[in-house]
Amino acid sequence: MHFRDRRAPTRSRAGTARPAHRLAGVAAAAVAVGLTVPAGATAAGPPSFAAGGGFGPTGIQPYSVAIGDLTGDGRPDLATADRDSGSVTVLTKDATGGGYTASTAGTTGVRPSSVAIGDLNGDGRPDLAAANLNSSSVTVLSKNAIGDGYTPSTLGTDRGPASVAIGDLNGDGRPDLATANDPSATVTVLTKDATGDGFTRSTAGSTGDRPLSVAIGDLDGDRAPDLVTADFSANAVTVLRNTTDVTAPAITIDAPTDGATYVQGQAATAAYRCVEEAAGSGAASCVGTVPDGAALPTDTPGPQAFSVTSTDTAGNTATRTVRYTVTPPAAPAGTAPPTTTPPTILVPPTAPTPTTAPAPSPFLRLGRASSSRRGALVTVKLQTSGPGTVEAVATHTRPRRTAGSRALTAGPGRIVYAAAKARRRQFAGTQPLRLRRTAAGRAARFTARTITLRVVTVFTPERGGKPIRRTTNVRARVR
Repeated sequence: MHFRDRRAPTRSRAGTARPAHRLAGVAAAAVAVGLTVPAGATAAGPPSFAAGGGFGPTGIQPYSVAIGDLTGDGRPDLATADRDSGSVTVLTKDATGGGYTASTAGTTGVRPSSVAIGDLNGDGRPDLAAANLNSSSVTVLSKNAIGDGYTPSTLGTDRGPASVAIGDLNGDGRPDLATANDPSATVTVLTKDATGDGFTRSTAGSTGDRPLSVAIGDLDGDRAPDLVTADFSANAVTVLRNTTDVTAPAITIDAPTDGATYVQGQAATAAYRCVEEAAGSGAASCVGTVPDGAALPTDTPGPQAFSVTSTDTAGNTATRTVRYTVTPPAAPAGTAPPTTTPPTILVPPTAPTPTTAPAPSPFLRLGRASSSRRGALVTVKLQTSGPGTVEAVATHTRPRRTAGSRALTAGPGRIVYAAAKARRRQFAGTQPLRLRRTAAGRAARFTARTITLRVVTVFTPERGGKPIRRTTNVRARVR
């Protein structure tokens, strides 16, 4: 992955021109790539807002905030980087009303100054990334498959990352990370590895003095995302243009043309070429069914296919295929083609080949959930696509006075009231899964007669495939 400084000419004190690594005259402490106003749009006037309200508590001195659906319930949640407590706080949107429930997602490095939200491991769940100013690192908090907890990992950067952003910087469909490094005056790129959960570190380029914010967006319309930083002490922004080649070579086939017809044995020559874009990495190969300029295959009557494949030095590959037809030669005028009687060949009967129905796509369907008298047992009916492992937990908002320890996978402010895990070789129709009350559930004291439990069920197919997660609620009488 390559980036190039977008230079703007400035003047030195002696009056001679020199190249600058930033766009001078723009002062900012934060950078964001915004929206383009459509032509002919009419201004709607300034928006109005209700009186503000505080939510929390967060950690000590929250320094950055991000918005995203962190629980998969369709409601936007908040995450803050708490600089002086070295943590990330998650404010989960309540199901009703405008409130939030605060919890700590995990600890970070020293002085986290920026936080971003994105699916960093491709499991469909949003993760968190925090830039640790005094640790020269990024802490990644990966969302667990069950519950609301996170698993931390640490990635190294240049000295003093003050801001972090998430985006696909090399066009491989996987999210990468970029950090603006304050004392280093550089941008670090952490490229997601093709396999596993690792990242590869590189330096995208230099910036102006004290870059405090970084953003990702296509600034020049070439479909490759660029980087921009806000340089606090330079009163400027630095644009690092992405020069990564993400376009495959263009293939032109002059002969045979698509739909052409040739007589059997007719002399014809293949003609094609592969051209890389002007700013590309260069075409490394251009291979056809036969070499360019070689004789085209016309020996066999019938439909024929001719293909050309080209790959550039960056690994982008393109293939183009055309089809032509070869016909038998016509018989001379006044003559009839000889008639022959084909020999009779006796072929023994062949046993029919058994067909196998394709395996269904993995699925997990939840039926009715119920609770036994006084809530000692929770039952959820479910159906799966085949054998595998089913896990389920029933959680409840932690009451003010509750005996017992808090389970790590319960989520912020919740206890595991009941749990179950089953491994079966076959699931035929709808089967019940019984969740037995845990020690924390038995020790809990509730003021209400009936409580609402959130039941999270995860099915892991035996023959591979990603775990499938479903959630339902059940009312349980506990008194």
